[in-house]
Amino acid sequence: MVILLSSSYLHGQKYYDQWPFGFAPTSLFDITSGTPKSKVLSTPMKFESTVASICDSMGNMLLYTNGIYIADSSHQMIENGDSLSPGFFYLLLEKTGAKTPWGTMFLKVPDTNDEYYLIHMGAEKNDTVNLQYNPCYYTKIQKIAGKYVAVLKNQIIQEGNLMPNIVVKHANGRDWWLIQPSKSYNEYDFYVISKERIHWSHKQILSINYYYENCHGVAQNSISPDGSKLMMFNNSCGVLLFDFDRCSGLLDNLFEIKLDSIMYPGGGSSFSSNSRFAYVCSSTSIYQIDTHSPNPKLFEVGKYDGYKVDGPAGFWFMSRQTDGKIYLTPTCYCDFMHVINYPDSLGLACKVGLRQLSLCSKNSLALPNNTPNYLLGPVSSSPCDTLTSVINPGDKGYGLKLYPNPSRGDISIDITLPSYGRDHSTTLKIFDLLGREVYSHEFSQYSYMHTIASGSLVPGLYFASLYYRGQAVKTVEFGVVE
Repeated sequence: MVILLSSSYLHGQKYYDQWPFGFAPTSLFDITSGTPKSKVLSTPMKFESTVASICDSMGNMLLYTNGIYIADSSHQMIENGDSLSPGFFYLLLEKTGAKTPWGTMFLKVPDTNDEYYLIHMGAEKNDTVNLQYNPCYYTKIQKIAGKYVAVLKNQIIQEGNLMPNIVVKHANGRDWWLIQPSKSYNEYDFYVISKERIHWSHKQILSINYYYENCHGVAQNSISPDGSKLMMFNNSCGVLLFDFDRCSGLLDNLFEIKLDSIMYPGGGSSFSSNSRFAYVCSSTSIYQIDTHSPNPKLFEVGKYDGYKVDGPAGFWFMSRQTDGKIYLTPTCYCDFMHVINYPDSLGLACKVGLRQLSLCSKNSLALPNNTPNYLLGPVSSSPCDTLTSVINPGDKGYGLKLYPNPSRGDISIDITLPSYGRDHSTTLKIFDLLGREVYSHEFSQYSYMHTIASGSLVPGLYFASLYYRGQAVKTVEFGVVE
């Protein structure tokens, strides 16, 4: 008989655990239980390649958008939530959803309970490409008399020949940086997102030998979960890796990886939860980049096998989800996604699963951007660590959750800590009933999820203990069954 012991579970990183996708019918991706599932969603909204959503701290959906309008959890358009990002493409795509991938994201307004910013990109035609990102907008949403209202809409942040932007926590632990690159990739504008406003901070112009202005593709840009590394990826030019200072908001130590051939279609990028490994893809290959290497290179970890569904079903967009895995949309209108199962692992040990996640309906390219890390607190002892009233997002005590319990396959681990900073060593240890240690895992900085691969433990009862700064702070009993 397997005895299950329950434990309280609180976590603050479930703001993006549900998001809609597809049409005919529209469906919902739900990872609140730790295992991704999809189900049909009763909403009139359709999704082409733009999707963003925001949940409460327990993972309950609050708001979502397809880049055309905003709906609430009742699937009704919120007051003044229509006509986002007006222009040529809005009129063309009003009924099917916007086509600005990675250009839309909800953020909680710092130090508020029911206020949100929607950062969204407009699109226009120009003489050389069909779609150009311009301008970058924000819309502010507040809860008034129990209902969400867009109190400010289509407020222009920046205009120009833009690329998808990136959001990361400021080193003060409260505000956010919005990094807005221009198409040339050597100009970056930095904005601070605070409770009061979104305001321009500074511009950084870099000397980049490999000039990106004439690159044909548009691809995904990413920042590591610890906020220290920025990756700019263009599928017809290459990869730019920078160090990022969350206090000063400055990029430094550029490393460039040029492409031997164009990767279009394709263009997804993401980081592992431990922030060490970067991933990019073409339509036929998935590559890993070890940022700890003195000479980072593209290493192929996944390859398209030729499977077709009304066309090739290769790789396109990427998104790291709160289970620590990276999900990829295929290059077709299909009812599945590819998965990088262990992104924290070097080389082929990351285990790419082709068509691994089945969906209940077909999806085109709708995939939310890599989720911003709400667990990033202030950078201790830095000049920006001046907000004495800031409470670290992880200040909820200790939590350890294992699921499913009992398990017949992979076991997902989710931890809660009082702080997720660089100096807080955290280890998971698994003991059998005789007290022998049979498994251990050291969590990287800011990392709070881990997966124990199927077959790592023989059937039986175990105790999982969470060690924080060398002390056991939480223990949970769980079972493995055949």
